[in-house]
Amino acid sequence: MTEFEYKTLSIDSKETEHSKEDKMMKKVNQACEKLNRRLGISVELPNPKKKALKTAAACNLVVGAGLVAAGILFPSKSCALLGGISVISSVVLRKESKHKNHESEGVREHKNPA
Repeated sequence: MTEFEYKTLSIDSKETEHSKEDKMMKKVNQACEKLNRRLGISVELPNPKKKALKTAAACNLVVGAGLVAAGILFPSKSCALLGGISVISSVVLRKESKHKNHESEGVREHKNPA
């Protein structure tokens, strides 16, 4: 396999991954809209901007690292566990911010209820 073929294959697999995530979000939004209609309420899922995701990821990383350090210094397994969860959350948010494309940043589609 040539380097070009490998890079093309890598790009194609990333695009497929993005489209799967987009489909998943579309299904979640459709399910929420259906539930909203049945209950007669209007609840919208947040669509944070890329900058907000990066800020949240940085905060989670700092808090998580502090909790892990406190869990190591003091005999508190729960502190270390919460810190680990916070660090994992930071990684997930950072990955999500990298996948966020510029066109959809903070833009919501509003439908007319009529």
